[in-house]
Amino acid sequence: MPDNDPKVNPRPAESPCLAAALDYLSRSWSPIPLVGKRPVESWDEFQERRPTEAEVRAAWGRHPNTNVGIAMGPVSGMIGLDLDGPEALEMAEELFGAEGLPVTLGFTTPGGGQRLFYSVSSDCPVTKRRWDRKDSDGKPTGSHVIVMGKGAQTVMPPSIHPDTGTAYAWPAALKPLAPAPAHLIELATRKEPTPAPPAARQPHPWEKPGPGGAMPHDEPVNLLERVRLYLRGCPPAISGQGGHAQTFKVALALVQGFQLDERTALALLEEVYNPTCQPPWTVKELEHKLADAAKAEYRNGKAEGYLRDAQRPPPAATTPSAPRATKPVSPTTIEIGNLLAKEYPEPKWAVEGIIPEGGALLAARPKTGKSWLALNIALAVSYGGVALGRVDVERGEVLYLALEDGERRLQDRIKKVLKAQQMEQPAGIYFATTWPRSSAGGLDAIDAFLEAHPQCRLVVIDTVARFRDRGAGQGNAYDEDYAAMAAVQALALRRGVAVLGITHTRKPKGKGAGDDEDPLDEVQNSTGMTGAADAVLVLKRPRGTREGTLFITGRDLEERTLRIGMDPEFCLWSIRDFNADDPDDAIVSQDWKKVRQAIRKAGHGLSPVELAQVLNKDANAISCMLGRMKRAGVLQPEGYGRWTLPEGAPQEARQTATDRQTTVSRDSADG
Repeated sequence: MPDNDPKVNPRPAESPCLAAALDYLSRSWSPIPLVGKRPVESWDEFQERRPTEAEVRAAWGRHPNTNVGIAMGPVSGMIGLDLDGPEALEMAEELFGAEGLPVTLGFTTPGGGQRLFYSVSSDCPVTKRRWDRKDSDGKPTGSHVIVMGKGAQTVMPPSIHPDTGTAYAWPAALKPLAPAPAHLIELATRKEPTPAPPAARQPHPWEKPGPGGAMPHDEPVNLLERVRLYLRGCPPAISGQGGHAQTFKVALALVQGFQLDERTALALLEEVYNPTCQPPWTVKELEHKLADAAKAEYRNGKAEGYLRDAQRPPPAATTPSAPRATKPVSPTTIEIGNLLAKEYPEPKWAVEGIIPEGGALLAARPKTGKSWLALNIALAVSYGGVALGRVDVERGEVLYLALEDGERRLQDRIKKVLKAQQMEQPAGIYFATTWPRSSAGGLDAIDAFLEAHPQCRLVVIDTVARFRDRGAGQGNAYDEDYAAMAAVQALALRRGVAVLGITHTRKPKGKGAGDDEDPLDEVQNSTGMTGAADAVLVLKRPRGTREGTLFITGRDLEERTLRIGMDPEFCLWSIRDFNADDPDDAIVSQDWKKVRQAIRKAGHGLSPVELAQVLNKDANAISCMLGRMKRAGVLQPEGYGRWTLPEGAPQEARQTATDRQTTVSRDSADG
């Protein structure tokens, strides 16, 4: 019997998605590992053939904490139907008419949608077809029907939904897999009628007259020629200067603004735009950009097709322009009753209690580990894990401007942190080692990135001095510093992200002076920089020591000083003092508290599966968390596979009065 036979070496209970993948493989379906809803590796090969059991085990060995998906189409002998949104069922009735859809295998997604599956033959021509419900202005309402065939994949149980954190699950009573009805295949493969040629119209503003005042075309310019004119006016993508975001923006304009199909858009990009890029993109890279753009949604109220017949010019290249005259703005007021009655959304956090939405500063002396601290936090956000060894963070994309590093050093640092935390490569974190300064297009480039990446939660600028404008030295230092930080803060608040700028602290004034000095006065530059920031973090670590302090203050933050430490081998920062049971200790993960409360209530040790049921989380994620709790000294193993509180651990706080983090109300200090 082979060594990898599951009866000889059963897989641990913490790999439910691997177990599901092997089960799906036994049903002749083609399983693939996913991060969230996206494949973690290239899966082109497994659209044509199913993986072997050894390949499945190897894939989950490389990525043990991933979700599981199935490649649709003939390779799995079935197609999928995704009904999502409040109007999806009504749309399905309209699409499939009186013939309807037969009862078949399926499940309800954590988001409330329906996923149905139908068996197909090996020559089924269905690829992917999508219908969106739109309002009277042509904007998507959020309801859609998608037929998923060859080239598409779908998330399967027991994966964890990336937004809700809830597991996908099969219903208690499974229906048999029904054959795909002929009218479903016909509808999914039906070709759209060729649109009628556009009526004669006046030339668009960007269609410039040729020599002598004549238009370059005898007849009005058709759609494809208008796209060519648009592309010629787009700034080229330049490596290290926001090239990815710029090309995504162009791809978005083609597939959604002009509503071109991806094949036509690709041909135009290769013909007109790609030769201007430095360096040019490969065809595969352009295909990925177009595929991502086709799935995205326009923001700021732009509807699909807004460029198709729009009377507007293409985006101008970044060149200095004369300031436009501004009209006087009348101030607005709000009466106290209306203000108190108004409801505002809860503030967002990159790291709860530490880095809020808006502009933040992290300051420290050179070579104290502030860049390592920022990298630790950025990777935790991109992975949706735990920051500083204690604080659960919500997963989101990250833009990291490492302006003092080269790519080789950056690669070494990332590998070191990932290895230390036993993390797989996260998706959705983007790095740049060069970036234009703020007024030279740097802020606009960040804005373009955030436009193309609406799931971004954190932007790191390391360092502020490499990004902000060089002062002329003739103006007021406070005004210049305040304006520089205020511009970053305004962009962060408008986009709903946290922007963390890394800067330095001044040399201490003298022996004994540093202890009584206001930490904000230690931040480099004038107080205009700290005055405009929403949060300020000051890191201190004496030379030759592992321990340090992190002072935290801000407009919506409780002012406090945390004792933190750095692992010198792996360069990991973690909070040293915390209260594992105090419900008011916002720094400690709420899940840690729930685990300890559950064990205390049970009166004995609990297994990861039992704790996963209490917390409604994946058992694999719980196992990883229990390991961190053991290293922190708040849990210990009991027998085989069970966890309990350490012997003699007090039922209340673990920290002493001298270790307790200092807390000062900001109400009296913040004007």
